Amino acid sequence: MKRSVKLLILISAMALFSATAYGKTVNLQVNSDQIYIDGNALTIDQPPVIADSRTLVPVRAVSEAFEGEVSWDATSKTATVVSLEGDEIKLTIGSKTAYLNGKAVELDVAPAIINERTMLPIRFIAESFGFDTRWIEESKSIIVQKEDSGEGIGIGDDDISYTDAEGNVYIEHVNEDMSLEALRITDKSGKTKAMYKFSGAYEDMYISKDGKKLTFTYNSKDDTYTVTKDGTEKSLKYVDFVLTDDEGNTYDVNNGIGGLFTVKDKNGKVTETYTFTEETHNIFETEKGEKVCVAIKYEGGYKDGFVDENGKFTAFDNDHELAMMGSDNRIYSLKHNYLLISDDQYNLKEVLKETGGNLFYIAGDGEEYPIDGTFAEGYTIVRGDKTIVLTCDFEEEHNKELFARDSYGTEDEVYYKGDDGNTYVGKDNNFKVYDGQGNEIDTYTACCQEINYEDEKGGKATICYSYLGESDCVKIGDKRIELNAIMG
Repeated sequence: MKRSVKLLILISAMALFSATAYGKTVNLQVNSDQIYIDGNALTIDQPPVIADSRTLVPVRAVSEAFEGEVSWDATSKTATVVSLEGDEIKLTIGSKTAYLNGKAVELDVAPAIINERTMLPIRFIAESFGFDTRWIEESKSIIVQKEDSGEGIGIGDDDISYTDAEGNVYIEHVNEDMSLEALRITDKSGKTKAMYKFSGAYEDMYISKDGKKLTFTYNSKDDTYTVTKDGTEKSLKYVDFVLTDDEGNTYDVNNGIGGLFTVKDKNGKVTETYTFTEETHNIFETEKGEKVCVAIKYEGGYKDGFVDENGKFTAFDNDHELAMMGSDNRIYSLKHNYLLISDDQYNLKEVLKETGGNLFYIAGDGEEYPIDGTFAEGYTIVRGDKTIVLTCDFEEEHNKELFARDSYGTEDEVYYKGDDGNTYVGKDNNFKVYDGQGNEIDTYTACCQEINYEDEKGGKATICYSYLGESDCVKIGDKRIELNAIMG
């Protein structure tokens, strides 16, 4: 079952703040006394800092970023920031209560005086003035952007970002349904250099024992499939739920078992076998048809990078992770199949490898039950002493009128026949159960997911995701530690 999480990136000990404000790009680095305005450097006397997982910046950075007015009352130790539109924020040193246009607002972190300089929470100020904010963990950066800034696309929490050796940032923008939308490339000052829309094409690379290569492509825009081998591209279509070419050959994509891709002739004889190279491409393109390929490749560990027109792979400087701050002030990073545990300065302390997990559902009786499997391969439901095996039932796709449609709809449903005689209709990680007459008799609602990890010494940890609005957490022994995605 596909796990949907917000992806953040971790690579650098330096932190960047980048703001596109009123047509201006402002960039600051933690531990740097340089501020960049549209690429032009100015010197500031106090670098930005990170406090309680929030970025504090000096007053001058605020005034430069928003072109507003900043005043200081030494008696009350209160800073007043007024935007060009006239919105007013009052922040007092050491107080987590701010005032936006006279209304009290609670802050995540209080303003502070550091090295005799007033430091203010940039994210709160930016969002109060109507800017979108986005924290890019790989460069420890906040991007602050107006919706109408002319960049052509907003900033989302699920976006995936990378950097190259020159400090350019590559941002894959992700839609709410986790599909890709666009690739933006910026320079190290945050200025956009190029924008590519997602073409819809995903490519998986395979190779045979004798070195022949095959590319399997799915285009999500027009829902088409193709295979390319020996320089020849063939279009595929589903015939009786099997991918088939015009000559009657069938193609079986079976990444789940050995990563194999087999080709059979019209008599069902296997004629070709390919092994998945663990390299996947996402194709982006401009309106002029210029293309760029972002890839994930296994090279002793998964790497993200570019593939050029000659097929050469160049890894990015960083590799994406989901970084979360625990209530114990430690950082828990999920990187492919590993859990990395660091202190609050990103000093690595422990590495644990994923060993499995469970997805739990709440049934109609209010009890939680584990369901294991995938939409493609079927599921197993363990309910008390009873195990129910579900197998995908394609014939039911043609008999939807048997089932009550008023509460579930028909879009994106997958039908399974249970060995208990009932039909299970899966949608959005949930199941409805119907008897042979089409009567709804039960419901399974996804409630939580547990992913287990273990280190070489046998130490164990479990990451727990909630689908019901509760906080995510990590369980280590009897200890439960709440987790929050690290933002600016």
